[in-house]
Amino acid sequence: GTSFETIIENDKTIEYVPSDKKRLSASFISLGKSEQLVGALLNSDKNKLIGPFKTNRGYGIVKILDISSFDSTAWKSQKDIIKVDLSSIKETTNYQNWMKDLKDKAEITDNRKFHF
Repeated sequence: GTSFETIIENDKTIEYVPSDKKRLSASFISLGKSEQLVGALLNSDKNKLIGPFKTNRGYGIVKILDISSFDSTAWKSQKDIIKVDLSSIKETTNYQNWMKDLKDKAEITDNRKFHF
């Protein structure tokens, strides 16, 4: 097969990013954030090639160079923050749905003619 370097030399629309170490929740260089990428990374092994997968910025192919171990200390410190954030998102969503439902069911009478 053809190497990545040869493909990149022949097609200027392809961008090569040599290395990008990130947490799964962060945005990757050139690819941005992608649920499809995160899902593929979670189910992959070291030295595996994944893709192509779609992102908001186009398509990508990734080689897994290294997988860091789970940091239980960081998880313990962030668990409560994540719980509060998720609870806040749920409250906001419920409130917005409740307001939308009230507006959809409301019977509005236009009385502007009495005031202007």
